[in-house]
Amino acid sequence: MTLNRKTLVLLALLVSAWIPGRACAQNVIETITRPSKEIILKFLMPGRIDEVLVKDGEQVTDGQLLVMMDDEAEQIQLKQIQAEAQDQTRVQAAKAQQEYEQAYLDELETIVEAGTTKWELKKQALQVQIAKWKFKLAEFERDKFKLQLDEAEVRIARMQLRSPFTGTVERVLVKQGGATNSLEEVIWLVQTDPLWVEAPVSLAQARKLKLDQTAEVTFPGATAEPVLAKIVHKASVANAGKLMVRLEVPNPTNRPAGETVSIRLGGENTSKQTHQTDSSKSN
Repeated sequence: MTLNRKTLVLLALLVSAWIPGRACAQNVIETITRPSKEIILKFLMPGRIDEVLVKDGEQVTDGQLLVMMDDEAEQIQLKQIQAEAQDQTRVQAAKAQQEYEQAYLDELETIVEAGTTKWELKKQALQVQIAKWKFKLAEFERDKFKLQLDEAEVRIARMQLRSPFTGTVERVLVKQGGATNSLEEVIWLVQTDPLWVEAPVSLAQARKLKLDQTAEVTFPGATAEPVLAKIVHKASVANAGKLMVRLEVPNPTNRPAGETVSIRLGGENTSKQTHQTDSSKSN
């Protein structure tokens, strides 16, 4: 029975050694790095994949085109709507008709004493009014085609996936020529420069930490030098007496996310020492 208890205790210690965010020394916390940005892009509609323009591991920039769906039919429809939206024939014809009816009414009014009846004047006035409404209807139809053009352009834009940030293609999940369903995973993007790390700290220590304050982050490796990270977020809600703090870690050497690192939080003194070091360097 004693042996079983010792075994359980040993296992518990081994498991706790791998729990992210565990404290391993005074003001030192071990945690795991993760990408500062991460997203899996999906199409909103089903269709055939026409082009895959990137591959796994490729660096991409903000707004770069990544994957295109077959949009041949939509492009044809777009040209039809463009022609309708740009055509001014209906509007010009309606305007000419309105001007004609108005001119005829003016002529009738000038010869009213020569035998034009009140009924003829009233009838022509109604023709003028009808011509005005036809002109407005033609303008409305033109504006409606312009809105349909905007809708068609949005629909085509949704058949293209672009990178929402500068980062790395972690994995392409579709193949050119294959089919995809709506909201099916297409491409996985990450940004690992900077990296993020999160650490639970006591409420007492959290009160001393300020946003933009620096802390030392040490990566694995005997010769690894500590990197200065910046506090970018403090949680608003504590859990079991701990408050989660997020740090942004520069990663110009493109170390992979998922490494176990050590964070040394020094309270207010860390920020002061850092400012003193920076000012001494500038001097």
